[in-house]
Amino acid sequence: MNAQHWIAGAWTGEPSADSVNPADGTLIGQFADGGTWQAEAAIAAARHVFERTTWGQDARLRQDVLLVQHLVNRFNNYRAANMAPVG
Repeated sequence: MNAQHWIAGAWTGEPSADSVNPADGTLIGQFADGGTWQAEAAIAAARHVFERTTWGQDARLRQDVLLVQHLVNRFNNYRAANMAPVG
């Protein structure tokens, strides 16, 4: 599993830093190690969306998006734990 940064509607950064399972020391994957540039770009993108779209004023929209994301995560976790591999 590799992870990048999602900034202003685009994936950025090359996964290069190891993510290790602390329980057994196995490699889980790699992630993009962000720095100042990525932090500033993410802040600018968030500020742009918050100030120039309805996102900043529409609490219900933000609630709905977070709820859907939560449900998708729960489904994916359930599926990973309960579905036998096919093949």
